Amino acid sequence: MELKTIDKAGSVIIDEFKYLSIGIDTARLLFQIIVGGYETKSIIFASNLEFSN
Repeated sequence: MELKTIDKAGSVIIDEFKYLSIGIDTARLLFQIIVGGYETKSIIFASNLEFSN
């Protein structure tokens, strides 16, 4: 999915966050999504794992 497509959405839901480790390129993409939408859309992160794990 391209950033342009994600940017058009009113909300972004990222489920099972912390389930898999991510590489540097994926981390940069995630950062761009957050920075691009933190004032204009809802961003939801969900995970069933505890932060201590």
